[in-house]
Amino acid sequence: MKKKPKYKPIEREIALYKLANPATNRATIMRHFAKVYDTPVATVKRWYYNAMKIVEESQNKQQEAQDELLVAQAKEVVKRAIMSRNDLLEFYSREIEDYENIKSGKTKVKMIGNKVLMPTFKDAKEAGAEISKLLGYYAPEKKANTTVDGEDVENVIKVTLNL
Repeated sequence: MKKKPKYKPIEREIALYKLANPATNRATIMRHFAKVYDTPVATVKRWYYNAMKIVEESQNKQQEAQDELLVAQAKEVVKRAIMSRNDLLEFYSREIEDYENIKSGKTKVKMIGNKVLMPTFKDAKEAGAEISKLLGYYAPEKKANTTVDGEDVENVIKVTLNL
């Protein structure tokens, strides 16, 4: 025996209409579908309430996907705080490598719901900058502030002012 579908196609259509036009009020939607399907408003009202259950389920699934993504990002932040220097270098190198693989077509893009999980050019650029910082390439040059004779400039200025 075939399982009866949970919602009728008309209810799904109403739900899609509501999702596409969230500002449209209930009465307008019910009048529209009563006119389109030449059905009494009372029947459309029942369809509308079932459609709103579909809308709510859809929004809950989207929210759950967003929550999972936020939890994953928070875990990543904590993980980065705990990581050692070498772990960070490996992580950023992997991020750049993932970007290059996606760019060249070797790897497919990963998605959760409607969120794309892939390193972008900006992420790869930031990863490269982080690697450079970790390796000390951006460390300021250390220069001694001295005169031609090798004396500290500060001491020469102090001596000059005392005369």
